[in-house]
Amino acid sequence: MKLRYSEAFYSVQGEGKFVGVPSVFLRTFGCNFRCMNFGLPKDKDRWTQHAEGNRYNPEVKALIDADVHKTTERFEDLPIIHTGCDTYASIYPEFKDFNKLQEIDEVVDYLISLLPEGKWTMANGQDVHFILTGGEPLLAWQRLYVELFEHPKMKDLKNVTFETNSTQFLHDDFRDYIRKRTDIEWTFSCSPKLSVSGESWEDAIKPSVVKDYYDVGNGSVYLKFVVADSADVDEVCRAVEAYRSVGISVQYILCRLEDVVKVIISPFKKLRNYVWNKGGDSHQDCTYHYSGMPGGLSEEDYKILQGKQITEEQYETIRKQL
Repeated sequence: MKLRYSEAFYSVQGEGKFVGVPSVFLRTFGCNFRCMNFGLPKDKDRWTQHAEGNRYNPEVKALIDADVHKTTERFEDLPIIHTGCDTYASIYPEFKDFNKLQEIDEVVDYLISLLPEGKWTMANGQDVHFILTGGEPLLAWQRLYVELFEHPKMKDLKNVTFETNSTQFLHDDFRDYIRKRTDIEWTFSCSPKLSVSGESWEDAIKPSVVKDYYDVGNGSVYLKFVVADSADVDEVCRAVEAYRSVGISVQYILCRLEDVVKVIISPFKKLRNYVWNKGGDSHQDCTYHYSGMPGGLSEEDYKILQGKQITEEQYETIRKQL
């Protein structure tokens, strides 16, 4: 059996408990959700699409109707969308031909080629984390992961994170394998979908599944939620209580603003984006319409921030711009 994935890249972790840690991301193809309401107004017409059985976000539907999936040559050239799931090319079947279908040996060789020193643990002792994301990485590929992690070129791997929507139980053999591999720190970065996503509570909030990850005992679990307003925060509280009710000790929660451009713009993020875009050929682990800042600092603004002196007037001007 071959592994289908849309992309793999070397970057830094952009969220969660390991933010800033050098990592290789492998984005698998396929998901049981569409999350097509992210970024859409909470009005009756748009928010009844899921209930009516329409599984296509309006922007994705427009791309398909325009035959973008047939006329675009490379995965990297697919348009960025601003509503719904930003990784649409990893979940909608119309875009599956843009994904790679490879044997484990081929996948591992490509992952190793992305590592700065060709190994997971570098000469200075810093280990590069391996992030399995998607799509939904625990949906269809668990049967291949034992082969992946047992590959000789993966023997110095120390940290693995599954970025999961937390609806998929671990297969018995894979759960047993994780428990035996005490040399690896396993992390389950759980992102249960709230109603703001367009998915139903019954489908998305699965305390018994997160408990399954929690009970592995060889690693850690944390929750992260995408929120748009105070009503979503109330829903987070309700979800956390549901997880606690099955015996999960909720100690770490991350909330990410779904419409961060309209709500708050971090000057640090904007400066970071500017520096990153000027200098590196790898990209950040962030979704473009959630974390990508509009505009960008001008050369003059950047020089001011770098300079030894900055006047109150200059600071206020830049603050307002950000």
